[in-house]
Amino acid sequence: MIETNTLVADEVVSQINVGTITLSDLFKNKLSIPDFQRPYEWSERLVLKLFKDIDDHFFSDTIATKDVSDFYLGSILLNKKEGENYKLWMGNND
Repeated sequence: MIETNTLVADEVVSQINVGTITLSDLFKNKLSIPDFQRPYEWSERLVLKLFKDIDDHFFSDTIATKDVSDFYLGSILLNKKEGENYKLWMGNND
C-alpha cells in the first residue's frame, strides 16, 4: 500500500519546473511578494553591489572579449496558483 504522503509528494514534485529565464521574460508576468518576504529589506550596500556587478558584466571595457549572455542573480522561486499572480521568493542576497 502506498502512503498518502508519498502520493502528495509525488504530485508536488511533478509540478516543479526548473530552468533559466531572462529578466525580460520574468517581468512579463504579474508578480507579488508574499507577506513572509516583505520584512526583508536590501541595504544600500547590496543594491549598489548588484548594480555594480551588472555594470561590470554588461558594460565593461572587455565586453567584446567575453560572453555576456548570462548573468547569475541567484535562486528565484515563483509560485502560481490558479487565478493569482506569481509569488516571488528570493533566496539570500548576501
